[in-house]
Amino acid sequence: MSFEALYHNRPTTDDAQTYELAGFGRRFVAFIIDYVIFSIINTIATTVVFIPLLNIELDESRAFGTFEDLTPGEITLLFLAFVMWAVYHWYFWVFHEGRTPGKSAMDIRIIKVDGSRITTVDFIKRFFGYIISSLPLYLGYIWALFDRQNQTWHDKIAKTYVIRTQKTRKHVTIYRQQNAPLRYDGEDKRNIS
Repeated sequence: MSFEALYHNRPTTDDAQTYELAGFGRRFVAFIIDYVIFSIINTIATTVVFIPLLNIELDESRAFGTFEDLTPGEITLLFLAFVMWAVYHWYFWVFHEGRTPGKSAMDIRIIKVDGSRITTVDFIKRFFGYIISSLPLYLGYIWALFDRQNQTWHDKIAKTYVIRTQKTRKHVTIYRQQNAPLRYDGEDKRNIS
């Protein structure tokens, strides 16, 4: 492709979409909200469905120690909780425009770096990126505090951003002319004195 073709086919500012990146605090609160919601769902599913259906017996007289101390039934429950956590995220990320209930409550969502919605393939990359972000003392999550684009390691792996979704932000421009009252340039054109 020639330089001329590249020059004339490049995106213009008319094609650009501007998004406000979500900060670490909003993302953290959204995660906590989702964790609480999922914990309730998981507790109900475990006690009402999985334990009776799979006939799992739990030894409640002992405290959990290491992974080796877990019974086969407890390992099965942990695996089912992991699968449910994955399905929870897949459903909301792919079918609800990257908004889990926690993200919706915090007015944020996930998009691909090109601005499009995430797909099942993007979900897989991002979800398993969660594991990578978690392993070294959650350093992959903390990374967003220092990254110019507020991206965690799983964002970088899946090529995603977490953005603010609040569409109506109020902006005001105030013009002051010499010896004239202030003029508001916004939704209405009334003089403000």
